Amino acid sequence: MNRVELLTSGINGWLLAEEVSSSGTDKQKSRNKYLNEYDKNVAGLLHSPLDPANLLASKTLSHVQRFAPNNEFWEAFEKYPEKDAAAAKMTFAVLMKLSGTRRRLSYIQAIDSQHYLELRAKKAALSPELIEERSKSVLSDEVSIPRLRTLANSIMVSSVRADVEIHNWAIGSANAYEAADSCLAMEQTYCLDFAIGITTFSAGLRGGDLSAAPVLEPRSISDSPGVIYPFVENFWDSYVPSQIPAES
Repeated sequence: MNRVELLTSGINGWLLAEEVSSSGTDKQKSRNKYLNEYDKNVAGLLHSPLDPANLLASKTLSHVQRFAPNNEFWEAFEKYPEKDAAAAKMTFAVLMKLSGTRRRLSYIQAIDSQHYLELRAKKAALSPELIEERSKSVLSDEVSIPRLRTLANSIMVSSVRADVEIHNWAIGSANAYEAADSCLAMEQTYCLDFAIGITTFSAGLRGGDLSAAPVLEPRSISDSPGVIYPFVENFWDSYVPSQIPAES
């Protein structure tokens, strides 16, 4: 497999595995099954993105905070990018954010709860053509921590804008669907660019081989995901999740 194919396999394999985990369709008890409660969550969108009753916006905020300059995820990566634990957590952050962006897109496109579940399953992964297109753009210039910082800022801004437009769509504002769809597409692009960038940057610090680029397993951070190295051929065919520690 070439570099783009390995990126596609690694990213999409992670997103698909996370969708199974977060939907609660595997044998593990999902902490985020509420995300599939379509009617309840759409009703929550009627509230301001700053209102805790807007559960989707609250979930988005918890994810986007990881990109702030003073957040432990970013700080650890910026100081110690060569350490697998730091790089894995920051890569996990962007893939989880990318998964959430796809989920929110499914919400505004669905007509009911069943349609949402169908769309969510279809939209969990990204097209290989899109990943190839963004890879060419991202890798046309050197990937550096300052460049990743710029992308992180763009992710935060676009995420806030998307939540505002999704709220506007929920309350019936004119042209809000188109605005929300556009904002989510922009957010997705920034997230994908960051994912490609950090994976390539991490590989570069480890001899240039993508197989050395780390990420945390595709499950809630509260379930203590372990470090994995999925940017190798057929990784997901034999992937077995590590055991979730028993709650004390």
